[in-house]
Amino acid sequence: MRSFIKISWTLFLLFYCNAIIAQTVNMHLWATGENHNKPVKTVPLLDNYLMKQNGDDIFNRYGHDSRLKTTATGFFYTKKMNGRWWLIDPDGYAGINMAVTSLPDLAEADANAAFEVIRKNGFNGTGNFLGKENMTKVYFSDKRSDKLAYTRRRNFFQNYRIERQKTYQTPTVVKNNPENYVTVFDPEFESFADGFAAVFANYKNERDLLGYFSDNEINFTEDQLKLFLSNLPATDPNYLEAMSFIQSKGLTKEYVLNNYNSLPDLKNEFLTLIMERYYSIVVGSIKKYDPNHLYLGTRLHGKSRDSEVCVTTASKWCDIVSVNYYNYVFPSDQICSPTKWGRWLQQYDKPCMITEFYAKAYNTTYPDQSGAGFYTDDQAGRGIFYQSSCLDVLKSKYYVGWHYFRWQDDLPPKFSNKGMVDPGNKEYTEMTAYMEELNRQVYHLIDYYDNKIYPAEETVDITIPVSQDTYVQLTGDGQSNVYGDNDQLSLSSAGTANGWRDILLQFDLGAYYNIIKNVVDAKVRIHYLSG
Repeated sequence: MRSFIKISWTLFLLFYCNAIIAQTVNMHLWATGENHNKPVKTVPLLDNYLMKQNGDDIFNRYGHDSRLKTTATGFFYTKKMNGRWWLIDPDGYAGINMAVTSLPDLAEADANAAFEVIRKNGFNGTGNFLGKENMTKVYFSDKRSDKLAYTRRRNFFQNYRIERQKTYQTPTVVKNNPENYVTVFDPEFESFADGFAAVFANYKNERDLLGYFSDNEINFTEDQLKLFLSNLPATDPNYLEAMSFIQSKGLTKEYVLNNYNSLPDLKNEFLTLIMERYYSIVVGSIKKYDPNHLYLGTRLHGKSRDSEVCVTTASKWCDIVSVNYYNYVFPSDQICSPTKWGRWLQQYDKPCMITEFYAKAYNTTYPDQSGAGFYTDDQAGRGIFYQSSCLDVLKSKYYVGWHYFRWQDDLPPKFSNKGMVDPGNKEYTEMTAYMEELNRQVYHLIDYYDNKIYPAEETVDITIPVSQDTYVQLTGDGQSNVYGDNDQLSLSSAGTANGWRDILLQFDLGAYYNIIKNVVDAKVRIHYLSG
């Protein structure tokens, strides 16, 4: 095996292409009471966009843009550069987190098969609802030179809501809909959150961990003041907080409840108090035990997603504001609208991430599929929806990624076509072809939207001997030998998972300093000699 490093440097040459005739495809989406037929652009049809044959050639091991390097901290963080938000990987490269959620609890071989499909389609991470939260770390990133980012979640309020019933009276109306009442004014909530966050100390040095969600879809709405005043006992700390709040305004309980719909400022101010208490306690607890990773919020949804107060307050505390995107044909109608989220985020200037979105293909066997996503005509329609949504996100400049919901369809008898694979793990290739097409072009698409032109590169090959191997998987004799001074190695894939082996090599580049100091890209070329 002869190993080469390809050294590239930059020449300032510009290339221009002829205008592409504008074309669109039809995107048909429907739900109960809705029917939408919209002409949309897919990646190959973008005006004057030149598709890159191997768009992912610029991906680094995290699936980030190897052309865009900044400070490396050993952990993920966010950074705004030239008006666009980026996620910076542990090696210091800027990128977009493209993840898939909801992998079930899989054995290692099955998990690796799923990861290979995820990687093949250009994704670089896994998101929420994994059957085993450490699955990505243990089965993939700890064993591979290429990486998949992953997230973790602890349901702070969901768990506290159960715990508080041991202390506080819970009326039947609250028991029937406990998720509606964001009762965080209990004095015990702070100590509960501290103890609940202590486990994060175990994860603070995990390099490939993107960050934490602290709950899922909390009911942050302006109804909280009315719910507290109407249904909580007079001794409940949250009722007392609501009463103290309205009395400080010179108002009575009866007046507030009788005129609730005409008091938007009052109910939004109280919602802000709830969110401030929740986020300040939770963020403080998480960062106390793990200051190294990103706080990803609570995955805003429904009314919360359409509330300026909610989005702005969340952006004050979150490193990345997470949102579950449904009900709108285009993100630009709401979460990517410059007059909505684009304006609401300006005060604290934070990036965002979509943490759920999908569309379902209509199925005559299962005409009433569960879930908030739209229906489409077929699997290709699902792929068109994916591209249309992601292109809107990329244009906005304040999203640092998206998490597709989900890996596998909901299983029968409650079948719902949300997945990249069917209940038998067969890939929906008519849809995933669209995913792969966009994902592998993602950084060139950002260049397109940002009007950024990288100078053309000229390359030259230089043969550099391998100085030593750091990790070589061999079969047969001599596995403990160092083979770094050989220019050929004999490897076998027999008996290995997925039919591949890893080889990590080291090169002594000291003699090439004058060239390498100007390098923008370096690759190892492996010559396959026989077999």
